[in-house]
Amino acid sequence: MNKILVHLEEQNLRLVEYIKKEEYKLESISKTSFYIYGSPERLERIESILLDKYNISTIIKNNKENLNKFKKSTILYKIKTKTKDKTFKKQSPYFYSNQISKIYRLTPKNSLRVKIGIIELGGGYYSSDLQNYWKTIGFTNFPIVNAISIDGAINNPLDIDSSIEVALNIQTVGGVCPKSTINVYFAPNSEHGFYHAVASAINDKCSTISISWVSPEMDLSPTMLTIYDNLFKVAVSSGITICASSGDNGTDSNVVYFPGSSPNVLCCGGTKLICPNLEYDSSTIETKCYDNTRVYSSFFLAPEYQLNNIQNYNSIYRGIPDVSGNAEHSTGWIIIYRNMKYVVGGTSAVAPMWAGYLAAINCKTFANNIIYKSKCKEGFYNITSENNEGFTGWNPYIGLGSPNGKILTNIFVKTLFT
Repeated sequence: MNKILVHLEEQNLRLVEYIKKEEYKLESISKTSFYIYGSPERLERIESILLDKYNISTIIKNNKENLNKFKKSTILYKIKTKTKDKTFKKQSPYFYSNQISKIYRLTPKNSLRVKIGIIELGGGYYSSDLQNYWKTIGFTNFPIVNAISIDGAINNPLDIDSSIEVALNIQTVGGVCPKSTINVYFAPNSEHGFYHAVASAINDKCSTISISWVSPEMDLSPTMLTIYDNLFKVAVSSGITICASSGDNGTDSNVVYFPGSSPNVLCCGGTKLICPNLEYDSSTIETKCYDNTRVYSSFFLAPEYQLNNIQNYNSIYRGIPDVSGNAEHSTGWIIIYRNMKYVVGGTSAVAPMWAGYLAAINCKTFANNIIYKSKCKEGFYNITSENNEGFTGWNPYIGLGSPNGKILTNIFVKTLFT
């Protein structure tokens, strides 16, 4: 049975009753979004009625034109050694996720078990790899990981390229937030698959949601951008922060990536982190690693949290990223896939890092509304450029910077619970 996805600007119960009266099967996603099931002929009929009688044109069809809209934000290196973990001790430029958590001071000691959603548009994971990883980084109590099928997509770890992404996301979230239940939403790489996966994570009341799959903003129509952003607004109103990768381009591209360009997500950019002592001390060097030539959306206007809190903000459009974290491949993240170790770089690591952190501190509000306030300035490390130019406050390279969790967590606690 085929289906179409309908998104309304506001709830319309009379329209829903009309569709049901016409004996169509409906599957509700939210108060303003639902699937209509039927044969191609009947769907074409109801689509015509929606367009002509109700002026509803925001319909996402499940067809080939909408496939493979999103891509991963990872840079991969395979570690060509079969030696044991001593290869990755202090002298290594690479990091396990729990080491990054320690450096940035992210995981509170008294964190409760929380639910975190990860959106995946391909690939899968082996449970044995996850068990191996948790043991390798010294965990005795492991995160709980659930594979959730959306629109027929399944956990498919034989898709090697995409599965590296999946392993990175799960192992990063779990390493930062050990007391977590991680729901991995596997969906088709399509417009409706992406929408349904995010909607399911929101409906499941995940504390935070991590998205490392991106699409050039210019490749999505204004209608689709609005539909997705309206869904993200549902997350914001529910106190859920969606953490999205900013994408990885470098100096040869001026592409702005969605969903990071949405003002209703926390957009996560990248740095290069050198930290030989695994403590953020005088030996630590953190620099920006992506010199993007365009860092403003061409569709979304600047949100109030940027306009009201960034001095001399010089654009009417949304600036990205909001925050950053280690993403440079030469100082990348160590993961395990098919019992082999890989080093992975890219902002695909930063989105799950922030999702894990915000969930661990029990953040139940949209983080952007807090982190831009002046009192949060000390909660971020100062980042430099390669020529030692220092950045303070928000800037269009690394956003507010990488987190100093010890300070930032106290600010969140005082803001949320006092």
